[in-house]
Amino acid sequence: MKQDSIVFDTFALLTFLKGEDDSTKVGGYLHKIQDKQLAGYLSAVNLSELYYITMRENGYEDAEVLAASLKDWGLQITTADEELAKRAGQLKAQYAIPLADAFAAATAQAARTRLLTGDLDFQKLEQEIQIEWISRGSSKKP
Repeated sequence: MKQDSIVFDTFALLTFLKGEDDSTKVGGYLHKIQDKQLAGYLSAVNLSELYYITMRENGYEDAEVLAASLKDWGLQITTADEELAKRAGQLKAQYAIPLADAFAAATAQAARTRLLTGDLDFQKLEQEIQIEWISRGSSKKP
């Protein structure tokens, strides 16, 4: 039997890191990944997006700590081969979505699993991929 799995969009991980609504839900998935009850994936393009946002907002050291934490949490960083890159390009062209979102969607398609996000850009892709929605709520941190 195939292990249950999930792909994280940048939005989902930022929700967790910022303590926003549904951060507990995202944290629950990360806990399952650490316990090897769930396989978790993050596109290398989404890693780049998460890294630059963290670096821009909090500095280089925090971005490096975050990158190490992703590995500690057990997230598998997926790289793009030619087919995945072409599929992401097709999704971007067809749905006019940001490139990082196209890679997240293509990664979910390739892994035949769901994408965890609250980013409304993905509404356009509900016929293409299975999406597990989290809220776009406000930060719980001061």
